[in-house]
This record gives sequence, C-alpha cells and structure tokens, in this order.
Amino acid sequence: MKVSDSQIREAMQAVRQQQLPVSGERVRAELKRRFGACAGTSRLYRIVTGAGGEPIADAALERERERNAELQQALANAIERAELAEFRERSHQEIWAREIDELRMKQRAEVEKTLRPGMVAERELALRRELLEAQQKIAFLEQRNARAT
Repeated sequence: MKVSDSQIREAMQAVRQQQLPVSGERVRAELKRRFGACAGTSRLYRIVTGAGGEPIADAALERERERNAELQQALANAIERAELAEFRERSHQEIWAREIDELRMKQRAEVEKTLRPGMVAERELALRRELLEAQQKIAFLEQRNARAT
C-alpha cells in the first residue's frame, strides 16, 4: 500500500503533537502504526525536510516555542515590575497621607492658638461696649427720673 503526501503530513503532525522533534524515523514509525505501510525513503525525507533540507515545520515550531518562552518570561517580568510599582505607590501614598494629616493637625493647633486670644479680646471688647451702653442708659434714666421729681 502506498501512503499519500497528506498521510505523511498527518503523521508529521502526530509526531509534533507528541512534543517530539519531527524526524524521518519518527514519521516512518507513525506511518507504520497508522497505515501499516511507509513511504519511500527519498519521498519521505523530501516531504519531511521540505526543499531546504531542514525540517521546515520542526524549525518553525522550535522558533515558535522559543518566542513563546521569551514572551512568557517578558510577561512575568512585566507583571513583577507592575506589582513592585504598585507596592511602592501604595507605600508612598500612605507616607504622604500621614504627613498631610500631621501638617493639618499642626495647622489646626496653630489656628486655635491664634484665634483664642483674639476671640477672647473681641468678646471682652463687646462686653465692655454693652456695659458702657448700659451705664449710659442708667445715667440717662436717672437724670430723667431726677428731673421728674
């Protein structure tokens, strides 16, 4: 029985799915297992290696695996950097929040120190004015009362 080119490619794909490098020997064993026959040696190697003499699919697959590993490493590094940056940002936010709170408390204390004496002085002045007005009213009423008698 003669195997077709598509059957040889199916056998190559089956070898790849087993995570094995594609070689003529492995493809031949897969063809024998699947179809009970194998292709001629020159035809088999021509399809496996393609025109350049190197297993095209195998080399491409290997480059893809290497690129995938590089991308996964880059992703892991980026995630690690992002987590570290987020940790730093949170730390700085907490430090700045504490500093701002301390400054607000200091400012509030200073404002209260300066307002209390001023507020006491203003209240005292208002009370003195009320006392003076009351004394003037009393004097006016006493004069009026004295004239009436």
